[in-house]
Amino acid sequence: MKTTSSYLLLHLFAFTLMVITSYGKFCKKINSCKCEMDDGSGIINLRSLAHPGNLPKWTLSGGDGWMYKYNPCLGYSLGINSDLAVGQASTSGSAYDLGIQSSAGYNVTDDGKVMIIYSAKDGKRSSRIILECDRETRFDRLEFIGEIKITEYDMMLSSPCACPGYCDNYGLYENVAKNMSGYWENTYGGKRVIPDTPQQAKYPWSDVGTSMVALLLHDILLIVLIASCIIVFGRFKRICRGNNHMSQQNTQHHCRYVKERDDSIESGSSKTSEYHKEARFEKAASKTSFHQENEDDCENASQQKLIVKVE
Repeated sequence: MKTTSSYLLLHLFAFTLMVITSYGKFCKKINSCKCEMDDGSGIINLRSLAHPGNLPKWTLSGGDGWMYKYNPCLGYSLGINSDLAVGQASTSGSAYDLGIQSSAGYNVTDDGKVMIIYSAKDGKRSSRIILECDRETRFDRLEFIGEIKITEYDMMLSSPCACPGYCDNYGLYENVAKNMSGYWENTYGGKRVIPDTPQQAKYPWSDVGTSMVALLLHDILLIVLIASCIIVFGRFKRICRGNNHMSQQNTQHHCRYVKERDDSIESGSSKTSEYHKEARFEKAASKTSFHQENEDDCENASQQKLIVKVE
């Protein structure tokens, strides 16, 4: 009987110790991006997951007619609300503050998962982001769980950076990354790194290669198009200049012919009959607008010369 009692007391102590250990976990807040586990397992750092451009990293449909937006660490604006961590928006333009960055607090769920708790600036709404430590995937995934209580919203963020000691401000630690298939240290396209300063960013070719090639092809096509326009414009200009020169030559030739004809008729030379024959031919040809205009110009010039001679 005594042995049985001792056995039961031992199991009760072990169970109590397990419960105390499980519920005693705590993650001490460093800032809105980081907290440090009190069991010595390390720091949870979400800085590399943040979008830097005053925009949310994730936008999810809640299936209730609202869109839910989340960005860890860095605040963004939505409607009249600023410094948001979590926001709610509708297609009609309505927007609500579900939690600001400066309100971030850390807690641990019953099953040992760390969660970040945000409160709205007016205190009317709140959100909880449950961190799922995922050591197997290379992607960061946010899932909308729902409005568990009125004005209280739950989401779950699955990421390697939700694991203590896995990430710094720039993504996975090098020794961690090397042990994970498909990872590149400090990658951008793999939902990873957004450094504190742009000069420290590293962009592997596998992530930016396609965009760089597309940009290069765009520039080449633009250069070819501009060069083609210049060539076509130059040829058109030369053609117009040549046509103008030919027109001037034809006009000069025609005026010379008209002058000789008129001079011959006035002098009564033997060539008068020949000029009359040619005049009939020219008269038929001068029915075109070009020859008619040239004829008028030549007649005007001849009349001006006669006036000068008479004077």
